Amino acid sequence: MPSDIAEMQSTLNLDYFLNDDDCDIQVEYGSVLDAASNMRRKFSSVLRQARQLKTTLQAKQAELEHERQRPNLREIAETNRNKLRQQSRRLRQCKDDNKSLRLRNRELADELEVARKELEKVDHLRCNICMVTFKSATLPCDHSACRECLSLWLGKKTGCPWCRQSFEADDIRDIYLGSGSETRDVPESDADVTDLISLASDSG
Repeated sequence: MPSDIAEMQSTLNLDYFLNDDDCDIQVEYGSVLDAASNMRRKFSSVLRQARQLKTTLQAKQAELEHERQRPNLREIAETNRNKLRQQSRRLRQCKDDNKSLRLRNRELADELEVARKELEKVDHLRCNICMVTFKSATLPCDHSACRECLSLWLGKKTGCPWCRQSFEADDIRDIYLGSGSETRDVPESDADVTDLISLASDSG
């Protein structure tokens, strides 16, 4: 008996019991399931694209905000140009100042040379001890120096600084002697000093 049932089931075609309307419903149901599956896949794809677009939009917004916070490039360029103009003006001013200083240095060098030559003309009148002041007194040995140096020298030694001839304070004679407010010419040498002393003695 069971073998007969199995044989009947193997030879039984279930589609035989379904009418045409039932077959159409089954086909339509399968189509709906396929369409739903396709819609699900499309929805997942659209959702992924939406997420990507959202991420891209956020990145663009952050970039725009960063650009908005940055200073204007034109303003920076204009500021740099103004700084360059100022530095250029300062450079020209420095060049003009350097040129003026060089001219002034040449003038001072010329004046210094003239002063040096004038000083050489009267250098023989300079005190040979301190080399600062001019000779203002002479000794009996005809050697001369400034009175201050001779007085200081006499406080230590009693001989002439050059020839060692002894002298006293009373032996120191002033070179520039004259009557009233007049003064004698500056002597050219120690010999002229002696002449001035003699002339002063005669006038006295």
